[in-house]
Amino acid sequence: MSNHQSFTPEFQLLTAIFGPKAAVTDNGESAFLINEAVKLKIREVLDTLPEERENLILYKYGFLDGTCHSLAETAAQFGISPDEAKKTEALALRMLRHPSRSVPIRRLVFITPPCDISGT
Repeated sequence: MSNHQSFTPEFQLLTAIFGPKAAVTDNGESAFLINEAVKLKIREVLDTLPEERENLILYKYGFLDGTCHSLAETAAQFGISPDEAKKTEALALRMLRHPSRSVPIRRLVFITPPCDISGT
């Protein structure tokens, strides 16, 4: 499944935090187990961001309406330039990658191994 638009907002955000190779298996399936506990922890971690950054992430990644939005759409929604939206997103993602925020999520997210470790 190469079209990431069909993935949930949580998946989209986890991909942005942990990287695309951690997010999708070789057959295109989600490598993350996203359950209610993970969704709750993501929301808790997002709540630790400054409001402007949290709102931008919620909108861009589709938490508000289920649709992932482009940088241009996000910039227009917030009345800022695309460059400012890109900088705000980058800063928010950098904050989300910090161990104080990413480790609590990583502990709940099952990431499948990149290869078969069964030895068969």
